[in-house]
Amino acid sequence: MKFVFFVVPILLCIVHFGVKHIEQSNNARVFSTIPVYVVNSSTKPVGLYNSSNSKGKPVMYLRQGDALLFQYAGKTGGWLHGIKDNKKLLIKSTKREKAVKVLDVYITYSKVRWGIWMFILIYPLYRLGRLMILGVRKLGSGITNKNVLHSQNKSDHDEQFVHRCNENSRLRSRTDFLEEENERLKGSLITQNRLRENASAQVKSGIAYNNQHKKEKEDLIRSFQQKEKELVENIRRESETRTHVRIEHMQASYNRLHKSFNDLKLGYVRLEKEGLVLGVDFNGANYESVLKGRKFEIFFAKKILTNPGFEILEWTSDKGVEQDIKVRANGNPDFIIRHHQLGDFAVECKYRRDYINKRYIKRNDKKKEGLISWSSSYQSKRYKDFSTFKSMPVFVALGFMGQPTKPKHNFLIDLDYLLDKSDDCWISGKEKDSEQSLVWHDDIFKEYLKHSSFVSDVIDKIKYRRTTSAL
Repeated sequence: MKFVFFVVPILLCIVHFGVKHIEQSNNARVFSTIPVYVVNSSTKPVGLYNSSNSKGKPVMYLRQGDALLFQYAGKTGGWLHGIKDNKKLLIKSTKREKAVKVLDVYITYSKVRWGIWMFILIYPLYRLGRLMILGVRKLGSGITNKNVLHSQNKSDHDEQFVHRCNENSRLRSRTDFLEEENERLKGSLITQNRLRENASAQVKSGIAYNNQHKKEKEDLIRSFQQKEKELVENIRRESETRTHVRIEHMQASYNRLHKSFNDLKLGYVRLEKEGLVLGVDFNGANYESVLKGRKFEIFFAKKILTNPGFEILEWTSDKGVEQDIKVRANGNPDFIIRHHQLGDFAVECKYRRDYINKRYIKRNDKKKEGLISWSSSYQSKRYKDFSTFKSMPVFVALGFMGQPTKPKHNFLIDLDYLLDKSDDCWISGKEKDSEQSLVWHDDIFKEYLKHSSFVSDVIDKIKYRRTTSAL
């Protein structure tokens, strides 16, 4: 014991001077191996600042007793640079101390100093107590052996009595615990039986709910299919040939189709909320192209009818969809128009949003860029048959890019010239492949209308055809 009280002061002094040296030095490690930390010794969190912006707001806070890894001190010693959570930070508060970490405990200068003072206070008390104990022992040395033996027997008896009392108490506690556990198990069994009954009732209720929900879903699907049939019927009805039409008639026809389309789309949104996905693409060719085609037809008709001398004799919009909606096309172009001096001619309106994607083209030549799919091969042949049978010139009004109501580019092309410049090619589709008539953009560039002057261009082309026919 004397050895301990001799060695401990020496060790405390060594640690005291070592930690004090760490506090006053600028070294990040002790003996090149032991890292030095900066500890928050205050009762409040201390702000940590970004190393590149010491005047900004703290990026995080150091809680009481928490530490960051010390790197180096600033020039004035007011700022300490360190690392915490892999971030380079600064600490300025004076309520911080340097420390080394031993067994997950931060050893600071104040702690070592406190330990020394405690030793200085405890050691005299220990010596005083030891002297008092030795004095008591000397005073008690005069007691006879008989009294000592009697005292020892009484002490043994008391210890046995205490041991038996403790054992009885332990057994009573164990008995009480077993009784409580028994009651708990009985209650748990009753609860499980009730839960089993409730689960059975919920299963029966769930089956009834699923049957009802299934019926509601079937009703929703039937309602959607009925609206889809109505839209198909409207497209067929609005695609019938009409004579002597005006712009307001065409606009009313478009409005009716647009309303049917929106009703169907709203019904589909309700189905999606119910978790029913029927695979309908309202932005694909099956629906949206019907409305886009009508919009471009109205755009073209307005350009023609705003000039005197033109009259639309027939309007046959056969913008049927090839997959889900089947509309019987009669092979006629969209418009048969009469000019009071030049006679009758036909116009087929086509709107295309962009070039066809070259990855859909099934051919191996290099001429795949800038191709426009203006019609199916079947339709283009029907237009030629119509022109031959009626002895009537047919033109193709092509709106390209932009919106159907205001295309970015407009072309007016003689059908014979367009067929001569077109190639039939198989195109990969979502449902099936189809043969399309493709024309290269550069081949029809001379037919480009800079100011959408359909009227003057139609007149020039009809006059040119008559002149070449007469020759």
